[in-house]
Amino acid sequence: MSSFFKKKGAINTHSACIIPNNYMIFQVLYEKNADQESKKAKRVNNSKSEDGIYPSELHNIELEERYIGLLLDNPKAISMYYIVHEDCYFQSDELLNLYKSILFTEGQAYAPQIAKNDFNFAKESPETYKRKIQLKEKIKKDYHHHHYYFYKNHV
Repeated sequence: MSSFFKKKGAINTHSACIIPNNYMIFQVLYEKNADQESKKAKRVNNSKSEDGIYPSELHNIELEERYIGLLLDNPKAISMYYIVHEDCYFQSDELLNLYKSILFTEGQAYAPQIAKNDFNFAKESPETYKRKIQLKEKIKKDYHHHHYYFYKNHV
């Protein structure tokens, strides 16, 4: 960081410490802000890349299917267990479309507005309907064996 001397009269965006002779040392924080801007730009670029922003070890289509199946089984759960657009990174476009369908169709009365922001409507088709039924039945069948359910984590 660069620093320079000035008379009293600090600017709010700079950090300062008083030294003898009524001078102040300022550490300019523009480098820090520039670093934050570059990190933000990298995040945006990474989300647009084909590789995604998460390592391949974290990709889990089965977990995404369970999430969608649980929402289909209990659409009221969308009121608490929603994903905002900025954090929505489904690996499958089909599952993203199903999530949007839940937001705007099955769970529209329960989904908060913040969950719907920046999403467009889902593309409905007979295949989408069949996939919804398939995921819902899979959750109902597996529910008794694995006890899949939503739970609230208190912090």
